[in-house]
Amino acid sequence: GKVALVTGGAAGLGSAIAAALLAKGCKVALLDIDEKQGNKMAAEFQQKHEKESCVFYKCDVTNEGQLEAYVQMQSTLYELMGPIRHAKSAPSWCSLCFYCFKNTRSKFGALDILVNNAGIFSEDNWRKMFAINLESVYSGILLGFKYMGKDKGYNGGH
Repeated sequence: GKVALVTGGAAGLGSAIAAALLAKGCKVALLDIDEKQGNKMAAEFQQKHEKESCVFYKCDVTNEGQLEAYVQMQSTLYELMGPIRHAKSAPSWCSLCFYCFKNTRSKFGALDILVNNAGIFSEDNWRKMFAINLESVYSGILLGFKYMGKDKGYNGGH
């Protein structure tokens, strides 16, 4: 089976997508800011499917502090994007939880499917909305290239 990572996977559409992937035989990593709901959802999925088929990682897709290593991310950015967009500090759009991608691949041996589902809507806090709904998706795509790319020796991905 394939291995999927689903942002915003603790509830709503994200958990429905995860359930569908698990039903098709995929292994799934759920990422969400809501630790209580994320652990609950992972436990429910583990009861219904194999215990090792689902894992939860707490992740605020807008929080740079949750990156595995600031320096390593800078290196990754430079490797993926070259000198065009390299900067002294990681830009806010590159704040998806780097360690979640690495840990998912380490735990399951691969990463084949990325579902950038995390999102919010708020007229009052449009900056955070932009960071979650757009910047974190772009970050996820960049990390997907790193952890799924055939050019890196992996299977590709979707």
